[in-house]
Amino acid sequence: MNFTRRRAVPAPFFYGDNMKHLLLATLLFGPVLPARAAQARNYADAQTDLALKSQSVAFFRKTAINAIKKQNADLEVVNRLAAAKTTVEDMIRRNNFAKACKVAEAGFTLATLGAGGITAVTAKGLSVISQEGLKIAGKYMAAGAALEVGKDATGVPSLSNVAQWSMDKQNKADSGELSSQLSSENIDTLLEAKRLIEDESDGRPLEKKLPELHQMLLAAEKRLEESAAAVKGADSNVTRSIAEFKELAAEAAKLKEKERREDEKRYEEAKLARSKELPAPQVSKPAAVPPPATAPEETPEEKRRKMQAAIDKYIAGLRAAIDRSQKAADSAWKDITAKSIGSGTRYHVADELEDLYAGLTYGEEGLGTSRTYSSLQGVELSAENAAKGIEAQRLALETQSADIKARIEPILNEIAGYIGQWRSAIAQFKPQGYYVPEAPDLETMTVWNSYYEVPLKYADGYLKGTDGLAGRYKSLAAKARGLKDGIFAQAGEFMAGYASKMQAYKDYLPQVAGQLEKLNASLARHYEILNGLSHRFTQEFAYDGKYDLANLEKALAEAKPAFSEAQRLQAAGTRLYRDLYGRYDELYQLGNSPLLSEAHTISYSAENKSHKEAMASALKSLQGYRPDLKGAEGWSEGRDAGADAVFAAEEALRFLKAQETKLVAAHTKARADFKANASADLSALGSLPDEEYGAAVEKLFAPVARAEEDKNSIIEEVRKAEFWGNKPWERTGFWTVKAGKAREELEKATGAFWESDQGKAINDARRRREVQQAADSRDPGAALVRKLYEDFARAYSSRDAARVLALVSPGWTAGDGTTVSELEEQLRAVFRVNNEVTATVSGLSVINEGPGRYTAYYNLNIKSRIYAKNIKREENSSVSEKVTVEGGKARILKTDSGGYWEIK
Repeated sequence: MNFTRRRAVPAPFFYGDNMKHLLLATLLFGPVLPARAAQARNYADAQTDLALKSQSVAFFRKTAINAIKKQNADLEVVNRLAAAKTTVEDMIRRNNFAKACKVAEAGFTLATLGAGGITAVTAKGLSVISQEGLKIAGKYMAAGAALEVGKDATGVPSLSNVAQWSMDKQNKADSGELSSQLSSENIDTLLEAKRLIEDESDGRPLEKKLPELHQMLLAAEKRLEESAAAVKGADSNVTRSIAEFKELAAEAAKLKEKERREDEKRYEEAKLARSKELPAPQVSKPAAVPPPATAPEETPEEKRRKMQAAIDKYIAGLRAAIDRSQKAADSAWKDITAKSIGSGTRYHVADELEDLYAGLTYGEEGLGTSRTYSSLQGVELSAENAAKGIEAQRLALETQSADIKARIEPILNEIAGYIGQWRSAIAQFKPQGYYVPEAPDLETMTVWNSYYEVPLKYADGYLKGTDGLAGRYKSLAAKARGLKDGIFAQAGEFMAGYASKMQAYKDYLPQVAGQLEKLNASLARHYEILNGLSHRFTQEFAYDGKYDLANLEKALAEAKPAFSEAQRLQAAGTRLYRDLYGRYDELYQLGNSPLLSEAHTISYSAENKSHKEAMASALKSLQGYRPDLKGAEGWSEGRDAGADAVFAAEEALRFLKAQETKLVAAHTKARADFKANASADLSALGSLPDEEYGAAVEKLFAPVARAEEDKNSIIEEVRKAEFWGNKPWERTGFWTVKAGKAREELEKATGAFWESDQGKAINDARRRREVQQAADSRDPGAALVRKLYEDFARAYSSRDAARVLALVSPGWTAGDGTTVSELEEQLRAVFRVNNEVTATVSGLSVINEGPGRYTAYYNLNIKSRIYAKNIKREENSSVSEKVTVEGGKARILKTDSGGYWEIK
């Protein structure tokens, strides 16, 4: 029979497949067990040692996890300091000391290092030991990739190997378990780096601070190496413990097989005991049939009849005696079974033995699997009950066997004697032809089967099969009790420490809250200055502002001491909060500890009254208080201590200075360009037609217009600029005293121009033109004449003979007799020879000679240029002409004096 199969466990030994199986990973080494008597190791011993070794692995594994957490935190500090160093070097290289971003952060939480992170950091130039430590961390992560990284890097079994030893939960770390908080040392390092880089109160430039930052980075890398060494050591302990666990597991398997064979042997012996036949008692006793009285005169038939009647009476007497004996046996059996365990006759001792041995094996395995108080208590109680049951059953069976032999066996002998007499009667009288019924078979009677043979065979099999079994169950109960008491002791120690830490936190929180409140009050005063910077920068350009960047420089300089002090206060508060949060987080972790769950279980389910009361009392001390962080609100996230306000103000001031420089440059350039334009010959400007005059003046003042456009563009750029998370000058605009002075210089230059002789001449000419225009409004014909000469100057300057001739009457003549055809020939020759011709009419005077008739007087200046010969010529002439106005159009009728519009 295969004895390794599992039958249904008897009810007294069932301790719950659905019971919570909790691996106490937080326990240290196993509880102290009673000293073992010198005896051979058995499977239960091996299971106990496996349980203790699993706790050893759990302890070393927890040590490794804590080392990995510290390593992760130290790596985070190295990464942040390295990033800060890179940023500072870049700022120095670009000569940018703005510190517009925080180069060193002191946030508390760091992300869990994953497989990708391990791969990345190994390429960042870390030392070999640091890289090894980070690779080892990979195998403790739940992600498959990380496990492979650790496996490949270190050559030790990954967690998938551990799982087959039922230690899966003890040796896998998920992302939540590996995430951690930066330590106080980490926070101090980052706060110091933050102060070093951001605080300018010592007057040192970044170049002077860089070596100190470099030393901080080297120190952080040294701490990372130490953490990596600790990880390697802890991992070595885990690896060694796992190897020892495997050896114990192999030994346990051998012991289990050995005990299985021994138990199977006992089972077979019990089975043989059941099949062995007990000899029924055989009694030879002569029949004693009394002869009947007969008379001599009776016939042989009558005598034979009387003899048959005597035989029948004798057999009836034997039957009655047997019945009386059976009744006596029934009564005796009733008395015997009244003292037995259970009722009735038992038959299947082999099945009972198999269940008992299966239950023992199940309990022994329970020592090394479900390591909880409740499960071990179940093993203990079930083992105790089983041991008591076996001992009671053995005692009852021994007593029962003795009673059977004392009371049932004599009755069996009586019945056997009666049956012997019956069989003697058969042997004596049946051959003579008398009828004698068959004698009953003792082995078919209840008194033999149920009251004697079966009970004795069952008792013999049970007693042989359970020899020493009660002791093994007691040993199992003692081991379970020792482990259970060890868990109770650890839970009690845990609860004492938890209550102590809880009370300490309860007392500590108000102290820290008070200190943080004072720090907040002090910080508020400094923040008022720092946060007011943005308002100062806005109001400087409001309607009642001073428009002076020097005021903003002063405000920023005044804010920096407040920033320095705010940094100091913020660092002090950060350290306080970090310490408080560390204690709070420790309580949170303790509140999720398996030992706390064990304490609750013990308080309501422990059979040991002292355990139950002690744990209930310990839990009562925790009631009514839940740790929180009241009074520390606002400190959970790292603050910038006004860094954003100061850095934004520095950047804003730099931006505004650049815009001011552009404004000054635009107006300064406009002043220079305007002076250059005004230095040209502008004598003809005043007499130009309105359109040409406007274009000329626009050209003259173009630098001023450009300066105005540049000014508007710069102001718009400032309006759209974002600082402190908003657009501070969107409504105020932007202007400065220095920019105003530059604009005043430009305005002085333009004003000086109009006050100069040239400017006055232009104004005088424009006034005369305005007077003439007023007169023209009264005489439309005169206006047409003036328009005629404007068109003439443009047509002549365009070298367009047809347009010039269109302004001349077909009957035109000159004082010397020149005709229109001759004029046309001359004009075409002039325009053909010269590459460039410019005609300017000035000093025009129009006199009304009557309806449709006017006399025009003007000065004509003609300039010409021949490119090929580089010939330049200029001619001036005073002209007097007759002009007719007809049909809304003016034409030159006759040139009385002056040039003939030709270049001699």
